[in-house]
Amino acid sequence: MDTFKERLAKAMRRMNITQAELCAMTGISRSTMSQYYSGAFRPKEDKLRRIAKALEVNEAWLLGYENPNSTAELVEKFPNIRPVHLKQFPILGEIACGKPIFAEEERGSFLMASDEIHADFCLLAHGDSMTGAKNL
Repeated sequence: MDTFKERLAKAMRRMNITQAELCAMTGISRSTMSQYYSGAFRPKEDKLRRIAKALEVNEAWLLGYENPNSTAELVEKFPNIRPVHLKQFPILGEIACGKPIFAEEERGSFLMASDEIHADFCLLAHGDSMTGAKNL
């Protein structure tokens, strides 16, 4: 099993970045990063999270606990699986489609949906606007 310092070096090589660049990406000082890189210390949770995010790897993998190390590696291994990235959209209320109903305003609820959707909010639609439509 790889140690933290070995996996840190491996992830940095994969991303083709230097310690100085990783420091700039994470806001961690060069001296602290040097201690992590040499294996003198392991980062605490908050810094580990920043390093893992910058290197696009799993925190557990970085600590030496599991494989594979990244979403990209999983996608390569299983090309029919695509990562899902979600975004939170506020639900502003409900609207009627077809039969008129009282429109209710609702604050504080959210809907999770793909981050590929370009919207600032959402409305819940009730009913069928095509009821009674004639097919020609």
